[in-house]
Amino acid sequence: MKIDDITYSKMSGIDHFNVYVDGQLVGTTTETTFTVSSAMTDGKHKIAVTAVFTDGTETVPAYASMNYDGTAIKDIMTSGKPFDVYSTDGKLMRQQTRSTEGLKGVFIIRTDNGKSQSVIMK
Repeated sequence: MKIDDITYSKMSGIDHFNVYVDGQLVGTTTETTFTVSSAMTDGKHKIAVTAVFTDGTETVPAYASMNYDGTAIKDIMTSGKPFDVYSTDGKLMRQQTRSTEGLKGVFIIRTDNGKSQSVIMK
């Protein structure tokens, strides 16, 4: 699973941004969005973004925390049971499907037992 909801603003004089997960540099970008493509373990994670100026100076990090539960999504996808897929604004995208193939973005997956999980499809 990838996380792609990291968004930040860019000011003049910035060469690039550094993105950290749990204190480890996971990548750099010149864009104001970033996809963490390394494997995430279940649990709480600390995301940090710093700006690096053209002179090499790095700003103090801006932090965000997130909880990741990849097990629940894996269980739904491998169960073979149908599920409903909703957009984040509540619109039903697929009903009683067994696949997320072709979906891109952030979605809510709801199973027959009423449990819901959010998932990001790249």
